[in-house]
Amino acid sequence: MIKLLLISDDFTGALDTGIQFAQYGAKTKIITTSNAEEYLFDKNGTEVLVINAETRHLPGEQAYKIVYNLTKSAVLAGVSHIYKKTDSGLRGNIGSELKALLDASEEKFLPFIPAYPQMNRVTIRGFHYIDGQPIRESVFGKDPFEPVISSDVRDLFDPDKTNIELFSQRDRYKTEFDTSTIGIFDAKSDYDIQNIAEFLKNNNQLKIMAGCAGFASFLPQLLKFKKRNFSVPVPSQSLLVMCGSLNPISKAQIEYAERKGFGRIVLAPGQQLEQDFLSSREGALWVEALENTFMRYPVVMMDTGVSDMSIANYENPVSLHDVRVSIASALGEIVKKLLDINCNHTLMIIGGDTLLGFFNQINCNEIYPVCEIEAGTVLSYINYKNQRLWIISKSGGFGKQDIIYKIAKKLKLAGGKL
Repeated sequence: MIKLLLISDDFTGALDTGIQFAQYGAKTKIITTSNAEEYLFDKNGTEVLVINAETRHLPGEQAYKIVYNLTKSAVLAGVSHIYKKTDSGLRGNIGSELKALLDASEEKFLPFIPAYPQMNRVTIRGFHYIDGQPIRESVFGKDPFEPVISSDVRDLFDPDKTNIELFSQRDRYKTEFDTSTIGIFDAKSDYDIQNIAEFLKNNNQLKIMAGCAGFASFLPQLLKFKKRNFSVPVPSQSLLVMCGSLNPISKAQIEYAERKGFGRIVLAPGQQLEQDFLSSREGALWVEALENTFMRYPVVMMDTGVSDMSIANYENPVSLHDVRVSIASALGEIVKKLLDINCNHTLMIIGGDTLLGFFNQINCNEIYPVCEIEAGTVLSYINYKNQRLWIISKSGGFGKQDIIYKIAKKLKLAGGKL
């Protein structure tokens, strides 16, 4: 029976948080499907069910409804713990979704720990920082889709609809309330988060909770999942890196790996936005040429080549939403066509939209996480064409500039100046 339901707002977030349980040994399944409620009654031994609800880019009211319905279904199914995964950069519909979790569960208190110290994302006196910089002033404040407009975590919520309490490190954590309350906890280190998690466990307040992978990493032991030993496989195929993220952090990672000798292909606007390009004769020849690139570079990277939304003005201007959807779909189709030629590549997909775009192209809705290679970077597999296809996934805003190079080296994948 499902012991923990984890609801994420995007695909890479589902993986980087779900992996905290999978690599501990909990039987974990990650899905992206409109029939998610059916999986809550899984009788095949799944202990942790992770649902990519894909709510980050939706209107707040719609995101509320999705999380509310999933929570209600989980409560009815007897799921004992529900975790709402939030973005460590504070993007998305955090206020609406946490209110939905609190309302649907009918609990009085929802603890929210937004910090992720391993990624240098901390919360101090209710304000969120990345690398010592207020989140509003960072690259997340310039996000082309949902820019963070305030570094104060409390501003995510409507005070007229939700009671909010801030718990600083000086507090003794008085968390008993008569009215429904969301508690925001300061944390500057993993030690802080561990202390908070243990307090909540001792106070029987882990029935509903919210945060990113930082908080989730302490839960497998506290929720008494049975630890299992397993060996970590090492993929040995060539590495295809597909980056659909427009985050400047991802751009810097691609450029660093290119300087190290990895192959790089920058996609032209037409290859990303013209719907019929890949089905044309020109597109077919282009895909064949891409595959031949692996004869020279066992690590090949493809990216949009931009870190802003200037591409939206290509030929006929379109909305940001349409650009996001079109790019994700096109990149997913490119990956699928390359696999049709040679399905022995190991994939690294950067950006949740791009990962979902690929899954939509191959009609897959289940993925099995294996281990975390670096913080926030997950090795998983799917069953594809009767064989195991390895996928490395990472959010666009995670990692230092050398992360692609380090991963290729760690997995002993050839290519570049290793």
